Amino acid sequence: MKRIISFIFLFTITLLFSCSEEVKPKNEPAAIVIPFGDAKKTELGITGYTIDLPSTHKIAERKDSNFVVYYITSTNQNYKGEAGIYFGPTPDGRGPENIVSKEESPGMALGKNSKTVKYTTTAYTWIETVIEESDSTKIQTWYYAYNEVELNNLRDMINTLIKK
Repeated sequence: MKRIISFIFLFTITLLFSCSEEVKPKNEPAAIVIPFGDAKKTELGITGYTIDLPSTHKIAERKDSNFVVYYITSTNQNYKGEAGIYFGPTPDGRGPENIVSKEESPGMALGKNSKTVKYTTTAYTWIETVIEESDSTKIQTWYYAYNEVELNNLRDMINTLIKK
């Protein structure tokens, strides 16, 4: 009987100690969080719009006969998120590849009707908004990032878009 009680006691103690260990997270790479630098009001060509562009980012323009697109990227090559602004008649509303979920919501942006779509992919979050500027012109903004902090930073930058 003593043996059975000793065995139960040792088993209980062993079980208690083995269950009290912390579960440690897997070794995942840390997210790169780059604070935005001082922003400079930047004119977007002849569109009549400006955006506050942080010193940590650069802008490139691509024109075609009936549209213009501004691509905003980080000056740090380790940062993979991007933003963009399209002015033209037919914005691309396909979204990114590898979509896991899609949420649509109507709203107002720049005082106009808009539709925002949030895509979650297997690797990042992509948010785009199409604004009905006029009958023939639409504005599409988009931004994507691999972590929530950078996504919010890009959102805040895109939200500085204003008509002069």
